[in-house]
Amino acid sequence: MKTLNKLNYTLLSFTLIMALLFSCSSDDDNGVQVQSPDIDYPENQKTVSLMESGEFEAPMIEWNREEGTLAIMNSSLEGVFINETTGKVNFDGSMPLGVTEIIISAQNSAGEATQSLVLEHVFDAEMTGGFNFDINDETDFPGNLDFVFYADGTFERTVIGTGEGTWTREANFFTLEQPSGLVHEGELSYDGTNAFMTGEWADPNNSNNDFNDGNFYLELTD
Repeated sequence: MKTLNKLNYTLLSFTLIMALLFSCSSDDDNGVQVQSPDIDYPENQKTVSLMESGEFEAPMIEWNREEGTLAIMNSSLEGVFINETTGKVNFDGSMPLGVTEIIISAQNSAGEATQSLVLEHVFDAEMTGGFNFDINDETDFPGNLDFVFYADGTFERTVIGTGEGTWTREANFFTLEQPSGLVHEGELSYDGTNAFMTGEWADPNNSNNDFNDGNFYLELTD
């Protein structure tokens, strides 16, 4: 009788051990032991000209047994969008000038992986438009203007007041200066399809350079 009880106890113990092993194996097969994901974009830096759109190609993602979510962490950025399935990131011309860091997050229940994408939006463009001699007139620009801006902070003028000069900016506010003393100050704006610069100009030969010589208008040339 004691031998039978011992045998039954041994069989029960063996059954419990096998059940536990099977349960662990089953848990592994079902992906219960999840690890945080890995993410790697093939290209993480780009430089684009004014109003240029583009994309960062989809990354390689290892979800490590549990697919999670993709998102832009600094979601307040304008003009940047992510495909939440593939991770491909698109941007349009409304991205701010200068260097912008786009932080991408891949997250599942085990943790999170991030990668930074760096986009440099440079002021490098040709803009044409006009000017007037009436500080109160912001709609009629009979004079011709043509500026070719370069990313190094210089520009060329090809009609009326031809020559070279330098530009500086704070955010979207620009100052354009020529050696003759001619100065333009304007603000860069977007309407979704094009870029514009509007502001005032002054010629030291006509005034005290207090920006009362007239207004000007420029728009991006296709």
